Amino acid sequence: MDNISVISDYAKKNNVKFGIVVFVSLTFFSYTIIRLIYYIYGILEFLLGYFTYVDYQFLIGAIGGVIYTTKYRKEEQSITKINIIVVVIGGLISALSTTLVDAILYINTVTVEFFFYSFLARSIYGLVIGCIVAMIIGARFMYKEFKEEEKKEKKEERYDDAFFEDLIDK
Repeated sequence: MDNISVISDYAKKNNVKFGIVVFVSLTFFSYTIIRLIYYIYGILEFLLGYFTYVDYQFLIGAIGGVIYTTKYRKEEQSITKINIIVVVIGGLISALSTTLVDAILYINTVTVEFFFYSFLARSIYGLVIGCIVAMIIGARFMYKEFKEEEKKEKKEERYDDAFFEDLIDK
């Protein structure tokens, strides 16, 4: 059990690295599972055709990675900056990993140019979907922090009134 807490503490200290790992892992495993089902059971083509071009998998990965990174961020880290780092790096690695899954499954049937264009399109999808998710989740966390600071200021204002200062002086 001690090893788990050490890993957990390390992951919280290096939240950006582990946010990228969460992003890539969720995207890769969800895509691989859907793609293998699609490859093995071709009869589900009409249902799985909507899920095989990585849109939903990027969405799942981006949400998981950005939430993890933002939730465990340090005070000195900017929400926008760390979310952009996670989205750009995680999106590119996810695009590469999902393209490699297709390269392994369809190595004999398609050309190298297809995989290049597939990687390019997936990179663009990953960046666009990731940036949208990063903006929405980042705005949510910023609003939450703003509200907490407002409450803290109101609480401090109650005790900084001139009335209380006169009582302390007397």
